[in-house]
Amino acid sequence: MRFASANIAVEELFGTRNIVAVVDLPSRLDILSNRLPKALGLNSELLISNHTSLPLFAPFLSGDALHRVRRSMLGNKGGTVHSRIGIMASGVKSLRKLRFCPVCVNEDRSKYGECYWHRVHNIAGINVCAHHGCILQDSILSFQRQSTYYAYNAAEDYIPEIEFADPTPANLHLYALAKQAYWLLNNISNADLKDMYNVYRRCLDLRGLTTASNSIRQQQLQSTFIDFYTPELLDTISCSLEDVHQTWLSRLVGGDYVAHHPLRHLLVLHFFGHTPESALKSLDEPTPDPFGHGPWPCLNRVCPHSHKDVIETCNVRRSRYTRDRPIGTFACPFCGFSYIRTGPDQSQNSRYHISKIQEFGFIWEKRLVELFAQQILSLRAISKILGVDPNTVKRHAQRLMDTGDKTLNKDLSNTNASLDATDLLISHRHTWLKAIKVFPQFGVSQLRKRFSTAYAWLYRNDKAWLFLHTPARSSRIFRTNRVSWPARDKLLLQAVQEAATRILNQEQWPKQMTLGAIGREAACLPILQRHLDKLPKTADRLKDLVETREAWAVRRLQWTINQAQNQGLILKGWEIVQRSGLGRFPKKWFEHHGIQF
Repeated sequence: MRFASANIAVEELFGTRNIVAVVDLPSRLDILSNRLPKALGLNSELLISNHTSLPLFAPFLSGDALHRVRRSMLGNKGGTVHSRIGIMASGVKSLRKLRFCPVCVNEDRSKYGECYWHRVHNIAGINVCAHHGCILQDSILSFQRQSTYYAYNAAEDYIPEIEFADPTPANLHLYALAKQAYWLLNNISNADLKDMYNVYRRCLDLRGLTTASNSIRQQQLQSTFIDFYTPELLDTISCSLEDVHQTWLSRLVGGDYVAHHPLRHLLVLHFFGHTPESALKSLDEPTPDPFGHGPWPCLNRVCPHSHKDVIETCNVRRSRYTRDRPIGTFACPFCGFSYIRTGPDQSQNSRYHISKIQEFGFIWEKRLVELFAQQILSLRAISKILGVDPNTVKRHAQRLMDTGDKTLNKDLSNTNASLDATDLLISHRHTWLKAIKVFPQFGVSQLRKRFSTAYAWLYRNDKAWLFLHTPARSSRIFRTNRVSWPARDKLLLQAVQEAATRILNQEQWPKQMTLGAIGREAACLPILQRHLDKLPKTADRLKDLVETREAWAVRRLQWTINQAQNQGLILKGWEIVQRSGLGRFPKKWFEHHGIQF
């Protein structure tokens, strides 16, 4: 099928002429799939999966964000896709030209008779071929259309004949990133941004890059990251770590749930020794537990459940006093015996080791009182039965007998009162544990209101046990603004000045010096649009650089005259005006600016 013009072809395929061609993330795909011949077997989902860059971004977006992006691509709101997906605010420089691999071109021509554009060759930051590792080359076609909104440009028409192509990989890190991007483009995954953060957190723990309070060792992470890639390589792909307190790396691994460019996710995965495939597989693996999987045994020697696996939960924490080694707290729900153990476990027998006893529990204390009341066994024999040191037996016996001095009093006048409270203790503990099991979604405040009697009694009489058997607090995400705006203002001032110089010195048709043009050239447009009020020096310089419509017209006029002189052409006045695009300007405007022909 042939069309009379590109405008007619666009209208036939997309239902309108008021659209702009987009290479990586196009829109109106529902309309396109319905108008394509049914024999092709292409629906909108296949178009997205096999012919766009969305599969590369999908694992690094939240479920809601991915749904909105997919809906925009299927519909007619393609203008919101790049901002929602995190490209515009990422700082990764966009491609200027469509690119190709010379080795792939030769292979395509020998296999198919012609070459074609590859998705994986046209990803920002992926500068080598995923198949051969050689440096990608720029074509003469712009990645974003400037002179026209859309065009149909076959690769065969714009890539010249290549006599020799060196297939030697240019850089192993870049080669690995390219292969990871290629795998994502050709494999559909159900993982989302939350899953990837879980992978990063697990890798940080295994590398020892987290503290006892579960914070990230940001300085150590940044230094090892830079040593792994080198500053030159990171700067080449627009992923350098700026000299500010909070970098893109700290925000990405910190779980801020903001969209980042997939190139940066691939950098982090490769740094941790993962590929996207291995990272997604690791999500199905159980989280390594320093104390193994429960239940765990009660180690109270006088408990009816001694050395039986009856403890269902283990509270794990870290402490700088144990050099960040994990500390597990175990409490028996039947006798109240609570102990801690420093991990990780080295063998199966480590399950039966006690580092420190926190609470002996009512059964242990009851047995202690009974053994002293019998007045038969020695202090050492009692300690062997109870599984503690003789001095520990003596200390707790003094406390339970309430003697007030350092000698053991065999008077058990208060023993019956303490034993009568045992049934009440067991009842309230059972009520509290059952409440947590029946209402797992409740926090401490909700359980406290509904089961106030049990909570109040346990709080007054068994506080240590109660705190060990309360639901964990939900984590809060605190956002802090730690950007050094004066330092950033200084950097952006230089970047804006250099960008303006490049725009003025370009040999092609003059581009108007606007805020958007300068920001895009300097790769900092989102910051200029959102935070210009925090950049006083940059804002003052932009006031001087931004051109009015008249100033731009004068510069176009001068450019046309210079071009004619360089080519040895003698143009008439109306020809200069026409070539400069000034046909709509009145004659008085030329006279006002002292322009005569």
